[in-house]
Amino acid sequence: MRRLLAFLASTFLIWGCEELFPAEKPMITLDPDQSKNVTVSGDGDSFEVAFTSALAWTTEIVYSDGTDGWASLNKTSGQGGYNIAKVKIAVQKNESGADRSAKFVIKSDTISEEITFTQPAAEVNP
Repeated sequence: MRRLLAFLASTFLIWGCEELFPAEKPMITLDPDQSKNVTVSGDGDSFEVAFTSALAWTTEIVYSDGTDGWASLNKTSGQGGYNIAKVKIAVQKNESGADRSAKFVIKSDTISEEITFTQPAAEVNP
């Protein structure tokens, strides 16, 4: 009987805690001043993206022009919570002769946010 009462009591406590503290849902919130389309200098530049995420997050760069390696991130993952995360995207000088673009992607569980950044070709000095 004691075991049954202990089992019922622990089941009630576990069930009660789940009701009091529901599981976090995925959420990414960009800084309100953050543009979803960023243009960086052809001579190379960097910009920072600030956001919050309820759950653990990852970041990546997705290149849309067939090239890669011309941009880098100072952070590629972080813990969830409501602290402000900041990721710096550094973009190399564009000596390709053509404009290029990529997406900075933040992922958390089943959701994502994207910021497109474009870079014109650097001016060539004769």
